[in-house]
Amino acid sequence: MTQFVCRLARVTGRLGVAQRGQARAILDALNLVRISSQICDLAGLLEPTVLRSLDAIHLATALQVGDDLEALVTYDLRLGAAAQMVGIPLLSPGYSK
Repeated sequence: MTQFVCRLARVTGRLGVAQRGQARAILDALNLVRISSQICDLAGLLEPTVLRSLDAIHLATALQVGDDLEALVTYDLRLGAAAQMVGIPLLSPGYSK
């Protein structure tokens, strides 16, 4: 979430007022998930092991959310590939595979 917020803040500086409002509305509609010990345990078991720690936590959180998750949003190619490997819907502008 932090990476997304930082990126959104950088991008919105280049957007018009209406687009910034739309971006804010999207951000406000997101649900935050508290990281539990179960999520951390699952993150440690995930393949591929090339995932960085925070990416593994993001992926484990997405798995924990389950069917309520519409899509995992990422620009990270490794995280995107790992999400697809476990069947998580991916939303990543510019990512295709």
